[in-house]
Amino acid sequence: MTTWVFPLAGQSNMVSRADADGSAPWPAGVRFVTQSGELVSPTAEIATPEGNGGPFLIAKCFATDFLASHPGDSIVFVPGAVGGTSFWNHRWNPGDDLYDNLVELTRATLAEHPDWRLRALLFQGFETDASNQMLATTFHRAIDRFIRAIRADLGADLPIVFGELPPAFVGEDPVRAAIRDEVRFAAARWPWTAVVSSREPTLAEDDGLHYTTAGLLALGRRYAAGLAAAEANRVPAAGV
Repeated sequence: MTTWVFPLAGQSNMVSRADADGSAPWPAGVRFVTQSGELVSPTAEIATPEGNGGPFLIAKCFATDFLASHPGDSIVFVPGAVGGTSFWNHRWNPGDDLYDNLVELTRATLAEHPDWRLRALLFQGFETDASNQMLATTFHRAIDRFIRAIRADLGADLPIVFGELPPAFVGEDPVRAAIRDEVRFAAARWPWTAVVSSREPTLAEDDGLHYTTAGLLALGRRYAAGLAAAEANRVPAAGV
């Protein structure tokens, strides 16, 4: 039996909106690390580094599917996501506060429990980068810098699973579409990386930015499949 550690990065869709329905029970064998390093069972509202929280429905459905295929194992999530945060507003670049917090909390958790194993990083975000019209070339450099740094800090072959931007949020906006595509192209440039589609089929949204409860749960199932894709991705890093 193995305890697997999964850091959670990104913004509000990873946290899940406060009105998302988190009443369904979590699977047995899941715990979260608090910002002070304590281990707690998941609740209807799980705190983020800024205190406010949400039900983390992507993580809930991911855990359900992952543990179904790993009987006897358990999961510890390290919650680092905070709504409205991005590369653009200097929260997720290496050296920014949320980046450093997630690295430090993950390292401390693994040091406290040396028999636990770091499995993968899950990242659902980039809406703020896109809504502020971040240039695709700038975003390209930012996501590459993030991948390079997080692997230097946590593990050279750390699998990373990214989620696509919500389709209605992207719409016909060419800048937002370019950010979405840069996320997708990351898996073609970096090994042990995968991108979870929000479009095949399209997931339910309720305001053009946030997924509904059903959409978040469906995305969590796709993250479980995305982990296998990331672990199988052996594309050579293309000179980045």
